[in-house]
Amino acid sequence: MVADNIISCALIPICRNPIFIERLGVMNEGTEAQKIAEALETIFNHRESHVVVALTGRTGSGCTSIADILATASFSDLTLPEIENSPWSQEGKKTKIVNKWLREKWTAFLRISVSDIILLIALSDQDNSTRECLKKGVESKKALELDYIFTENFAIASKTINTLSLLRTATDSDKNDTYEFIFKRLPSIANNLR
Repeated sequence: MVADNIISCALIPICRNPIFIERLGVMNEGTEAQKIAEALETIFNHRESHVVVALTGRTGSGCTSIADILATASFSDLTLPEIENSPWSQEGKKTKIVNKWLREKWTAFLRISVSDIILLIALSDQDNSTRECLKKGVESKKALELDYIFTENFAIASKTINTLSLLRTATDSDKNDTYEFIFKRLPSIANNLR
């Protein structure tokens, strides 16, 4: 299933910025960074078929909380605070209308975080400089885990970047693989590395 709704934490609006591309390039020789920037540009240009929400803010500002809310599968699964309004007031009526509409129309967003994209670039690093940098100062068991994670995911991370850069002409199978990797596997890898 290819994504229709994407929530992007601070990614899409800056993908055209040459400084952003340059900073990605520092991490990965520029070519992968350019591919990701082009892929983000492609996604941004196709925004008529989906909604892109970019959340930015300082640590603790609530971006992650809002992203979690928007990514909730069902409106009934949300635990939002009750809005104290008299049911007969204008505000009470508006709240009731909005809640009814949300219960009927809720569509969960998919979530991409900047740290996941950085991890994607790191996993596709051909010369292993990112892996070696991460291994410095960690115990040998953790270094072995890092080696395993990078080795295990190098091929799919590289394929994902290539598919994103050729999104318009990619096969449905490649798009599905990319979707699965970005929205299911990559966040899990990121959690394991924390």
